[in-house]
Amino acid sequence: MVSSQLAPARFGKFSRIAHTAISVAGHQQVLRAESFRQRDYSGVGVEYIIPHFVVLACLRLSSTATAMELAETSPSKGLLKEHVQVRYTGDWSSDSKLSCVVGGYWEDPFLSLFNKVDPVPRRTSLICRGYYVRFRVCDFFLRNILRAAEEPIQILSLGCGMDTTFFRVLPQFESKILRFFELDFPSVIEAKKEIIAENEILKVMQHEKLTLLGADLRDTSSLKNTLRNANFDFEKTTIFYSECVVNYLMPTESKEILTWIVNNVPKSVWLAYEQCFSNDSFGRIMMKHFEKNGCPLLSLPSSPDMETQKEQLKKVGFKTRHIFNVWDAFVHLSKMEESPFPKTSGKIQFDEYEALMATCLHYSVRIATSGDVGSILKFINDTETAISQSHPPLQNPSIVLSDENSNELMSCTLKQKLTNHTSVVCSSKELMVVGGVKENSHRSTALEKILYQFSTENSNSDDIFKNECIREDKQVFERLHSAAVFHLQTSSFYVFGGRKSPRIQCDNAIVQVSCCKTSYVIKVLTFPDVTSPCSRWRHAMAIVSQNLFLFGGKNEKEVFGDCWIFKFLEGRWTQLVLSSAPSVRHSHSMCSDSVLNYVYCIGGMSSNETQLCEDAVWRYEQSDATSPGVWTNISELNAYGQRIGHSVAFHDNVLFIVGGYGANSSHNLDHFVTLMNMETKAVKVCNLALGPEKVFLPFGFSLAAIVDTTMKETKIMIYGGGGNCFSFGTHYNDAALVINLDNNRLMFFDC
Repeated sequence: MVSSQLAPARFGKFSRIAHTAISVAGHQQVLRAESFRQRDYSGVGVEYIIPHFVVLACLRLSSTATAMELAETSPSKGLLKEHVQVRYTGDWSSDSKLSCVVGGYWEDPFLSLFNKVDPVPRRTSLICRGYYVRFRVCDFFLRNILRAAEEPIQILSLGCGMDTTFFRVLPQFESKILRFFELDFPSVIEAKKEIIAENEILKVMQHEKLTLLGADLRDTSSLKNTLRNANFDFEKTTIFYSECVVNYLMPTESKEILTWIVNNVPKSVWLAYEQCFSNDSFGRIMMKHFEKNGCPLLSLPSSPDMETQKEQLKKVGFKTRHIFNVWDAFVHLSKMEESPFPKTSGKIQFDEYEALMATCLHYSVRIATSGDVGSILKFINDTETAISQSHPPLQNPSIVLSDENSNELMSCTLKQKLTNHTSVVCSSKELMVVGGVKENSHRSTALEKILYQFSTENSNSDDIFKNECIREDKQVFERLHSAAVFHLQTSSFYVFGGRKSPRIQCDNAIVQVSCCKTSYVIKVLTFPDVTSPCSRWRHAMAIVSQNLFLFGGKNEKEVFGDCWIFKFLEGRWTQLVLSSAPSVRHSHSMCSDSVLNYVYCIGGMSSNETQLCEDAVWRYEQSDATSPGVWTNISELNAYGQRIGHSVAFHDNVLFIVGGYGANSSHNLDHFVTLMNMETKAVKVCNLALGPEKVFLPFGFSLAAIVDTTMKETKIMIYGGGGNCFSFGTHYNDAALVINLDNNRLMFFDC
């Protein structure tokens, strides 16, 4: 039984009903304490309060139940008409925005007036940055459409909730806004009206310009009368503005709304911010999150990506259709800024670039026009041109890697889930793993040996891996985003860099682990700061001329572009001063071509935190161990290397770029492996096809090229990975993927 002191304190006369509903659930985890404590639903009415808690209880008891299923099985089926769970999601979003405002991400003096919560909820830096991107992108398009308008226009905000857009944009665009209408469920609108009525500033700003309408968006049959009675001018150019609304509706309902707009408002602009890409691994996690919370994205499966979303807008009759990926749009609008994120956000620890990029790539801005909207269309077209020129879609031969074909791809269950670790192959059957984060979000402090054995008998079994802890040492092995290489001559692998948290970095010592047949000898090699690279993480290392080569990385204060050589036999560092070198970067990846004595450097992010390095594919070569070496940019391949979260391997003159998210991810999210023939410069891509219930996040993993002496095959092993998925939860990959490279379909390039 739940303690009575956890009952909602702000439900007035309904608190006893609410507490009873909670108690029925019989489990403390069912409490949405944040919502209960901070939200005042006293104006909603008892008929909406009860289903709210019943739904929460049922969701805990049956995590697979959807809002629609609950509506069908509940005796109070009709009482769910206001979709309380969707409203709860909107409240959670409002709290997240308030957390951002309090944290200094952007200014909004009105938000706290509509969201009176105490204390203000504190969101993670990943969630705050995700909402900051959303705010900047939506604000950018709305303000620029208003700026481009040749005459005063109307705005109709659908599912407005406690949004403050009207109050924020009015001071700058009062002359451009003819009328601003906000439409939401009656209970929401009544609550908003009460807040405005109690504040003199809001009342003055609302006067004549803002009209609040309580109606069900899905009831298009009465929508025209509702608007007509509110003096809506159907002949005026109107922006229909929506943030994360239509995906919660049934496909037929969202289609009806869009069709109604085209048929009833001749000069209309549809501007919506919504989820997209529901079919890849991150998208599946996103879909399950909303389903578990009782507010499934009902419309998204019918138009899961940008192309189908554009087709949907075409079918309902919009004259022009434009779909912008949110990450692409954010990069575009922040291109000329030294830092795309406010300086105050730098006070908050952040080091989840891949997760932020994955989140933004799974949202889109949909803009469509009907009729003559004048210069507004020119702004939209110019923006589309600028973004498409920055990241043109890549067209290359593609093949599908499926775990149903074990000759090409195996999915092998892991004994322990791990992400952001470092691994090194020490023999044909031995993988050494350092650091990382375990499934329980605790940082690993161990050096582990992973023994693997592939055979025709166990190719699909769960018995491929055997884990053995070699040493627990918090000081030495607790590290994330470090780098390591194996040196054959000394039979040792060497680990450098990494961090414990974004504020606590590892020192600049080298950890040497000598791999003997029966034991492991661990040494910590220290060096004076002036003669060695400073401590860092998200750097990359490789072997060249039988020495260690290090490039780039970052720490809390800066991003690096320096190059260093560590000579194993002499035990000292030397910094290389080269006339031509890649730009500063972090989160890149490097590998060696031991035959030609090359190092390939792929991808990375620049110092401005959103710009992927455009000079993305480089080759470093040394004529001998005494020469400084030369960097060469392979410009014709740059477009394919612009990514982070990836890892690279080299085999038989082919460079493999595995995983990550890239500049072209808005077009090709499913390009899991890119293969480059470094002799002919031919390129092809592999799309990953796992079973419908399988999820594999393409970041946080380690990559190893291994020679399977038992089966006489060369393989690439993708071990671990995953991490935080915005507010959708955390996922750690539960399987390693093993790609067989001795496969003609993979390695053959038709040039």
